[in-house]
Amino acid sequence: MSKHILIATLSVSSWNTKYRLGDEVAEANQAPLALLQLLPAEQLPDEVFILCTSKIYAKQFHQFKGLVESGNLKIKSSKLIKVSPISIPDGKNEEEIWEILKTILNSVPENSRLTLDLTHGFRSLPFLYFTAALYLKALHNVKIESVYYGIADASNGEYKPIIELSVILEMVEWFYATRIFKETGKADYIVGLLEPFAERPEGVEGSNCAPYDKISYLKGIFHQTSFAYQQALPIELGMVAKKLNIQLEKPLPAHLNKKMPLPDELFSQVKTYIAPFVLSSIKLKNKNKNQVFLDKEELLRQAKIIDSYFNQGYINNAIILIREWMVNVVFYHNSKARGTKKIVGEDWLKVNTKREPIENLMSSMVKLNDIVKKKGLLIEITEGQKWLAEKWENMTDKRNGISHCGFRVETSLLSEKDVEEIKSVWQDLKESVDCAEKWNVNLQYGHGTLLISSIGKTKGSLYSAITAVKPDYLFVLASEVSNNYINEVIDKAQWAGDRKRNLQVYIMKDPYAGFMESNKVIEEAEKLIAMAEKVVFNLTGGT
Repeated sequence: MSKHILIATLSVSSWNTKYRLGDEVAEANQAPLALLQLLPAEQLPDEVFILCTSKIYAKQFHQFKGLVESGNLKIKSSKLIKVSPISIPDGKNEEEIWEILKTILNSVPENSRLTLDLTHGFRSLPFLYFTAALYLKALHNVKIESVYYGIADASNGEYKPIIELSVILEMVEWFYATRIFKETGKADYIVGLLEPFAERPEGVEGSNCAPYDKISYLKGIFHQTSFAYQQALPIELGMVAKKLNIQLEKPLPAHLNKKMPLPDELFSQVKTYIAPFVLSSIKLKNKNKNQVFLDKEELLRQAKIIDSYFNQGYINNAIILIREWMVNVVFYHNSKARGTKKIVGEDWLKVNTKREPIENLMSSMVKLNDIVKKKGLLIEITEGQKWLAEKWENMTDKRNGISHCGFRVETSLLSEKDVEEIKSVWQDLKESVDCAEKWNVNLQYGHGTLLISSIGKTKGSLYSAITAVKPDYLFVLASEVSNNYINEVIDKAQWAGDRKRNLQVYIMKDPYAGFMESNKVIEEAEKLIAMAEKVVFNLTGGT
């Protein structure tokens, strides 16, 4: 078992006093001597560290050490307890206070167990004890067994009570755990503090296990809520947050309520934090996401989660969720425009048949908007669609850099300026949630039919395609030789299109192996593609 240490100091002047711990009384001229007599055998330390100023060391330490190590002190065990001095200054200024704290920290070995006696010493010492205890527990894996204080000046009769104050340290830990949950969404600290209360004492059986099982369930719900939040799963988060909220509304088991400091106040803070994330309309017995309706309330709930990610610095989660949120808003407005009253889960959560088509439409708008900006083509895209295309392109690019962990040529590390720009875009998106015009993905296509065809050494393939399709626009891939046949074929096919405006010919540099020219061909054809409502490809003819 790890070493158990008691840290205390002594009074410069000593006098016999009767101390009481629980129902037992011991008389001693120093509080640590009384405490050693009153502690149960299993709680006695292996070694006592006495913090000694030069005066305490000279006047009191040797008498204390002799009495404890001689075995003449009546304790509830036959074990031998070692006593060691720890030299400290008088604590008269800030530098000496810091020196005392460092001395305590350096004296306690890692992975040990620690009991503190705060009774004697100058007034600042308890603050140093508590600071040291929190540090040692957090960073050196030291377990704080107990903290005792003998009220030597209590005017309550013959006996001076020794009280146990470790609840103050526990209170600090509960405060810290609650703060961490609110500031990061991580429940590990709260779950760790609940852990001892979930363990069934030996001999507890049957219905008496219920209070401990409730704590186990509460631990699990805390974990699930934390996992859903960290993994950026807003629907799952909404479901488990509702479970957690319900559990925290119920009376806590008595054994937790008795030991946990300020339980109502602390869990009230937790409930306040998770309240905006709760899916209030769902029935928890039905785990099917189909019961989650996409409406204005749901969009705003998801937006609050994104706001929380920004506030806590989870920029990656925020960006990933913004992009999905944009799909949801598009779905919401376009479903309303079609007269859909209730948008149930299967209508907006199916990836292949519902969500991907909307993503593809927004990606198409990005390309069309780019064409309009670069080439000035008269494509029918509204101002709202231009706005949506720019926002979608921006968030998709940022999302891709993060989702692929920066494994691309472009730098993906977001600067502070980048993050502020993303927040600005997000603010614009939120403020536009009610503007249906900005979320309209129904593109106004061009008019008529475009025929894309090649012409080789024979003329019949192009002729047959023109007479069959009767296109309004014509894009022809030709060689230097076959280019001379185009007007003849068009005349014979009696094509009525405007040859200056609606006919475009691309002469390939290498008609036999011209695959490297494909991007150039696409670029040249974009204008006619944008003008047409329908495109027909003729794959017959040419090489």
